[in-house]
Amino acid sequence: MDSYNNRGARRSRPHRFKTGDWVQLGGLYCDDWGENIMLLQGDLFPGNPQMGDTSWTLHGPSMGIRQSPGGWNRYDAGF
Repeated sequence: MDSYNNRGARRSRPHRFKTGDWVQLGGLYCDDWGENIMLLQGDLFPGNPQMGDTSWTLHGPSMGIRQSPGGWNRYDAGF
């Protein structure tokens, strides 16, 4: 699965975040144990309920903006 940097652009190597860090870009994150969670900008990365502190990887941005044919901006959940 592709990973994204803090501006939503694809990157070759995923950036890892630690439990307790601030979320800079809202999106779908996966921890070292395979748990997925949707986090919003400003949240704190949580610990895993069974394993404690862990690392998180961004798997996709939470929102994307697309230009529709009529010229209106449409907001879509982007996974």
